[in-house]
Amino acid sequence: MSGRRIVARVFAVLAAFALCGTVSACGSGLQFSQDHRLRFTSPEDRGTVTLPFRLAWTMHDAPSGSTFAVMLDHNPPPAGEQLSWLFRHDAACRADLGCPTPEFLAENGIYTTRQPQQLIDALSAPTGQQHRGREAHTATVILLDRSGRRIGETAWYREFSIERGAS
Repeated sequence: MSGRRIVARVFAVLAAFALCGTVSACGSGLQFSQDHRLRFTSPEDRGTVTLPFRLAWTMHDAPSGSTFAVMLDHNPPPAGEQLSWLFRHDAACRADLGCPTPEFLAENGIYTTRQPQQLIDALSAPTGQQHRGREAHTATVILLDRSGRRIGETAWYREFSIERGAS
């Protein structure tokens, strides 16, 4: 096999891999860009708070009619799914009985609000990592449409610690 043919084949293989990677990323529907529409105002990132505290943010260009979902130490549901998706395998939360209710969600550290803030007055059993009497947590904010389904894949995160001894 001549040197030119080897170079041509190597080039063809590399081009195929590059094209495959591009098509896979583009065809997946995943968003790989950062969304800076939401900015947390409190608590400070990785700050320490005591219960109760207010998680607050500002947002520009929110879709009309959207609602915020605030989740403490939960991964968000996939794009297009409702919050009930998080409890689809939970025998205590049956959709035919109207679950999840706002009370059930709150007991599990999940809240919905139209305001750019949420009062956090309790956290269920300690779930975060413990370090020097502080417990690490993550708040995740996503957008929901009018029917309660997650809009896109964008999520905003704020890490904070709770001083459990002071609550």
